[in-house]
Amino acid sequence: MEYITVHEAAQKWKISERLTQQYCTEGRVQGAEKFGGVWAIPADAKKPEDSRRGRKPAELKPPAPQSAPSVPTAHLIPMPLMNSPFAPGHCLEYVEGIEDVRLRDIARAEYNYFSGRPEEAAQMAELYLSYPDLSLRLSACLIYAYSNLSIGQIQRARYALTEVRNTLKDADESMPPQLRAAAFFTVTTAAVLLHLPLPEGIGHLQDYLRLLPPGLRMFALYVQAHYTYLQGDYGKSIGIVETALACRQRSFPSPPSTCTWRP
Repeated sequence: MEYITVHEAAQKWKISERLTQQYCTEGRVQGAEKFGGVWAIPADAKKPEDSRRGRKPAELKPPAPQSAPSVPTAHLIPMPLMNSPFAPGHCLEYVEGIEDVRLRDIARAEYNYFSGRPEEAAQMAELYLSYPDLSLRLSACLIYAYSNLSIGQIQRARYALTEVRNTLKDADESMPPQLRAAAFFTVTTAAVLLHLPLPEGIGHLQDYLRLLPPGLRMFALYVQAHYTYLQGDYGKSIGIVETALACRQRSFPSPPSTCTWRP
């Protein structure tokens, strides 16, 4: 199934983006799913009927809230610690407070890596290398690769990076755009920060930024600025950094502010 964004659906249905999001939240758009805080809408979804049409003015009232479509929690936040605006000094407290055990495990792996314990990070991430949920699997592969590089396990790191590239290579229109963006981010981050060539024919990171959750988007801008720096375009690199800082609405204490993601 092919998916479109809220912006694209609003243009297609000739309504506002706010109303489109409201329809999704009320469960009135069949097949709509939420990933990373952003709605993915089936391209062939029909515009919901306005429930107020044909009713007398006195009958008009806000629609009763309905439950949003059921979505596994793990779909919402790849790299949960990196995506979290927790208060500095309360990182471990935040990690232990994550309710979903799968997200908590990935966040612990992130915490261990950022805290200089790559062996523990690799052990935790390894549990999710073959996990069916793509957002968790991509997160685990990225953490596992860098953790193993830090302890000299090159073959294990290479295996994880290959798994990430294969995920993007095998992606088709059935993959929601937000998960495709997460896969592209993971591939690009692994390549750029290791100074490896980007896979051919996968597009540009900037095309996926709007589909990433806020914390991952900030890190993606860091990766993009670093890549531009490596190309020798220092002015553009500075411009990307300044734009990211100007648009930042919240502070995300995890890398790149505290770690360069290098072995």
